[in-house]
Amino acid sequence: HPMLAFAGAVAQEASKRQEALKLFAAQHDLTPRETDVFMLLAEGNSLKHIAETLVLSENTVKRHRSNVYQKVQVGSRQDLLDLVREFTGADET
Repeated sequence: HPMLAFAGAVAQEASKRQEALKLFAAQHDLTPRETDVFMLLAEGNSLKHIAETLVLSENTVKRHRSNVYQKVQVGSRQDLLDLVREFTGADET
């Protein structure tokens, strides 16, 4: 069924992207928690959503986020997303 094949390809792409994000995190010495925050940030989630997903306070998420920005050497979420896009080779849609 073509829809199933498409769904499979999408899932495979998503999983490749997750692997690429994990590699990116590892290369930048992110802690496991910073990696969690980074991966959710990279997917475009809000701080509130990240805090709820990880069962953390927004202030804790902000602290992890600033550590991530520092380690990756970016100043904003947009810079982070641009860097991730370059790294994962994802095309903008």
